[in-house]
Amino acid sequence: MCRVAVEARIFPLLELGARKSRHLESVIERLDTQGYECSVEKVDYEFQRGADEMLRVKIPQNNLPDPEKLNLRGSS
Repeated sequence: MCRVAVEARIFPLLELGARKSRHLESVIERLDTQGYECSVEKVDYEFQRGADEMLRVKIPQNNLPDPEKLNLRGSS
């Protein structure tokens, strides 16, 4: 997702049975080693009981694509 967006948010972080995903820590570790900024943050809503956290994954500021190369302004 971060190949096409500056930030990705993943919610909820629970498995069935309202248990925190067993994959969460390994996913965060792998993303960290690839240079992404990861944080687990509280949210003001619950999709299901106990699901009040999301994983936010950001591209580091120094890895943002150059807007000129993306041609976001259209053709001239």
